[in-house]
Amino acid sequence: MGSPEQVAEKLLFEHDLFGHDRYIIQMSVGAVEHAEVLRSMERFAADVALVVREEVTRRAGRRLRPELSFQ
Repeated sequence: MGSPEQVAEKLLFEHDLFGHDRYIIQMSVGAVEHAEVLRSMERFAADVALVVREEVTRRAGRRLRPELSFQ
C-alpha cells in the first residue's frame, strides 16, 4: 500500500471525500508470515492511525472556529 505517510495521506483523502469515521482493514493471513502480519498491524496503529486521528481532529477544529464566531 505504500509507506505509512502514503497510507495516511490516502486515508485522509478518502475522509475528505466521504467523511467516514471508521476504516476496516483486511490483512492476508496464511500467505504472509504471522510475525509480518503483527508488524503491519503495529505499524498501522502507531504510524498511520495516530497521524490520521490527529489530522482529522485538527481539520475539524479549523472548520468549527469560523462557525462558532458567528454565534
